[in-house]
Amino acid sequence: MSRTAQQIEEILRDNETIDGAIKLLSDMLNSKDFRRNLFGPKKYTETYTASYRLCTFHGESRGCYNKFGDVIESHLHTHAVPCLRRAGGAGGGGEMLRELRRSSGGGDGLLNEFRRQWDDHLLMSKWLEAFFRTLNRFYVPESKLPTL
Repeated sequence: MSRTAQQIEEILRDNETIDGAIKLLSDMLNSKDFRRNLFGPKKYTETYTASYRLCTFHGESRGCYNKFGDVIESHLHTHAVPCLRRAGGAGGGGEMLRELRRSSGGGDGLLNEFRRQWDDHLLMSKWLEAFFRTLNRFYVPESKLPTL
């Protein structure tokens, strides 16, 4: 199926909208700048609508499904795992481990960091699932894939 220039522009614009929302979410998690209304109604609706258009009108469901997994995997590898290694003292992060032990009053700094990273993962997954809700409702059951 050949796409028109207008369709290609819409796809690119929708991908930019989604990528911008994912970057905002990732930056917020990496900086620990938790704002209650990270995605207000307008920004959320804009992002969800972009995802909906990609999945329904442009047949990009597979790409959106893969993007979900890629974003989660990337965040875990580039942020969560390094933070846990530093907290556990691997890779020369012994100073951070000592600081975590001092600040926590014991040796549970690694567990505290694990809990923080798990909370970040749940928050990221929650927002991504909200953005790509259309996938779970239609594409995943039809394709017999694991839910997001």
